[in-house]
Formats: sequence, structure tokens, C-alpha cells
Amino acid sequence: MIDGLASSPQFAPEPAQLREAGTAFEALILQQMLGAVLPEANAAGGLAVQALARQLAEASPFGVAHLLETRG
Repeated sequence: MIDGLASSPQFAPEPAQLREAGTAFEALILQQMLGAVLPEANAAGGLAVQALARQLAEASPFGVAHLLETRG
């Protein structure tokens, strides 16, 4: 289904957009995993988990961003 969208003339995302979407998705997955392991006692704890997840996704991606970028 992604292949059909990516090849459609109405939807032609830029590689940077695909990379950002993949990184955001990876960060969301990491945030869910970290949230299960690290207790969030308050709002600051939740923000810390969110920031850590984003930094991990940008520094050491799982490959989702790369996969989206190469298939786009």
C-alpha cells in the first residue's frame, strides 16, 4: 500500500520528510518501551522519557526511517 502511495503523482514525499516520519515513528516505539520500564512519577518524568526516546531514535535508528526513505 505504501508503494502505491509513494508512486502516486499526488503524493510525492521528499526524502527528508520520509526520514522525519520514520524517526518520529521510531521515537514513538521507543517512548512506549521506555515508559513501560521507567516510572513516570510526574509530568517532568514523562517529558524526560519522550526526549530520551527522540534522541535515541535520531542517534541509533532501528531502520524504520531508512526503510521508508528507500521505499519512497
